[in-house]
Amino acid sequence: GWRFGATLAVALGSIVLVVNVTVLGFLIRRNSTHSAIVPIITGSCASLKHTSLFVHLAINVASSLLLSGSNFCMQCISAPTRRDIDAAHERGRWFDIAVPSVRNIRFLGRKRLLLWLFIGLSSIPLHLFYNSTFFLSITHHSMYDVLIATSSFADGAPFFNPSGTQLVTFQYANGTLETKNHTFGTYRPSLLASIQANASQFQRLSNRDCITAYTQRILADRSNVILVASNTPHDDAFAAEFNNRCQNPNADIIQPFSEGVYQDGPLVYCQQNSSLFTYMEWTAALPTTSDEDTLFEWVCDGLSTCNTLYREIRDNASAWAVSGFTIDHCLSQAPESQCSFNAAISLLVVVIIFNVFKIFAMGYTLYTLQDKPLITIGDAVESFLMRRDSSTSGKHLLTAEGVRAGNILPSETSESLEAQLIPTEMELRWWRSASKARWSVAFSALIVCIITIESLLIFAIYNIKSAGIDTIQEVLELGLGTIDPRTLIHSWAIPTTGDGATILSILVANSPQLILSFIYLIFNTLFTSMSLAVEWSNYGRHSRTLRVSHRKGEQRSTYFLQIPYRLGIPVMIFSMVLHWLISQSIFLAKIDDADRELDRISTCGYSVVGMVATLIAGVILAVFAIILGSRKLPPGMPLVGSCSLAIAAACHAPDGTSELRPLKWG
Repeated sequence: GWRFGATLAVALGSIVLVVNVTVLGFLIRRNSTHSAIVPIITGSCASLKHTSLFVHLAINVASSLLLSGSNFCMQCISAPTRRDIDAAHERGRWFDIAVPSVRNIRFLGRKRLLLWLFIGLSSIPLHLFYNSTFFLSITHHSMYDVLIATSSFADGAPFFNPSGTQLVTFQYANGTLETKNHTFGTYRPSLLASIQANASQFQRLSNRDCITAYTQRILADRSNVILVASNTPHDDAFAAEFNNRCQNPNADIIQPFSEGVYQDGPLVYCQQNSSLFTYMEWTAALPTTSDEDTLFEWVCDGLSTCNTLYREIRDNASAWAVSGFTIDHCLSQAPESQCSFNAAISLLVVVIIFNVFKIFAMGYTLYTLQDKPLITIGDAVESFLMRRDSSTSGKHLLTAEGVRAGNILPSETSESLEAQLIPTEMELRWWRSASKARWSVAFSALIVCIITIESLLIFAIYNIKSAGIDTIQEVLELGLGTIDPRTLIHSWAIPTTGDGATILSILVANSPQLILSFIYLIFNTLFTSMSLAVEWSNYGRHSRTLRVSHRKGEQRSTYFLQIPYRLGIPVMIFSMVLHWLISQSIFLAKIDDADRELDRISTCGYSVVGMVATLIAGVILAVFAIILGSRKLPPGMPLVGSCSLAIAAACHAPDGTSELRPLKWG
């Protein structure tokens, strides 16, 4: 009976709790630094992507099981007893039978109301935090060198490589020379030599691809870059860009010159035999809303508006010039992107606490709900056959629509039974088993979600195009739930650093889970209503035993999900998949700075593939509900839906009718 279903719900919740506590114990043992975030696995982002996918799939299976158990217990709490129904019918009111119902709660006692609210509200923290308990973080390379050189530099050609304090000759814009001491970094010679030694392993990129690669807010798989110039600092074309050029063969170095002032900028080497012309030590700190304009301004030759200007430069990449040098192509160091799969202990503790609360509430429901609630339509029929409902006497053809409209017919007195039992084709459809209000709420919520997803998808497509992703193949390669520099949200109105940023990102990433749970519950109610209508209508065609919570005689037992397993299980699996798809469409993402250990930001990542899949799933759900609702019901019985008044009216059977044996209406 219903107690078995409630016991199963408690058992499922307990299994989830045991798994959660076991994982928490593992994390505590692993957390040697006593930090709030515990790295579980560190490795390439490509390999950890699959780990994240399967872990979040398991999380969404667990949360869906908890949601189903909660839904069942809430339905048991809101199910009326016969005493509740008698009192309501005397006042001209009615209860919903065998479906999850909010309207029933208004007429129940305070204790059951509080228990119903407690079970429902305990699901909110689970949906808000469970998926973000485990997340990926990606490593950002904030410090790298930009070298401008000849094509022979990568082949090992000699280059001017001063170290420490040296006596060098500077040439000024008017051609005069000055020899003076200049201090160079002591570590630079070995670093530049190392870059040259490894240049053969660098990836050659076109100008457009190079600009695209280094104008990402997060550099996960890019580091040092060699810009191969097609001109030299001795050319007239160079002077036009740099406002200075190497004219005197005795000059070692020139500086950028503008309006009579020598500008801060890279020193350009004038030696004829140097394959390296200049270099810049670049720092691209983790982006915040205040400093994004300076992340990669070297691409735009030092212009501070590079955050927007780089698109124009990329579109005219063949004319790309940096510090006076016309760039032919670039050689990019491309380290494999590194990610870490992490767990947030504090979030898991919150999940466990509400997991315990939920189990306690469901167990409390099991052992304190002593009255016999009418969980199924069979329970109601059994009760009304054992003791007729006096308030519906003589109204055998009463329908749910009639009750809602206040149009209660006085039985067969005004028209023939046959005329009333042959409704129109429209009246024989499954969709009429649920009220128009329920259909309106369900589809309104779903349509709003679909429109929202479409809007976010347009935003996402615009952003990935700006990041250089132009083909469907590239989009598919990003996959589901992949933390990628090109699919991270930047410049939004919430903080990106500190604990507050993490909490806000979690709330943003998981708020769709709450909306989806609401949609699941309302559509589950629709499917339950339609299944009830089919089961009810079959009593007008064949003799069938009642499906009840407590089976006696030839009666049948009820379903755990209150709808036939051939429909209930696919709907539940579909809900799990949809929850998982949403968790992979927008998700918490943390970025750690590889060169600055304490620098990290929190934001959200998104997946275009996930959004498209979620959108398709939403459309499938709508189409499935419409197709199911358009099926014909067998004629011959009044359509009572879940309305207790209409059910009671149809159950005035002749004396001697046994609720324990097969029954046929009419």
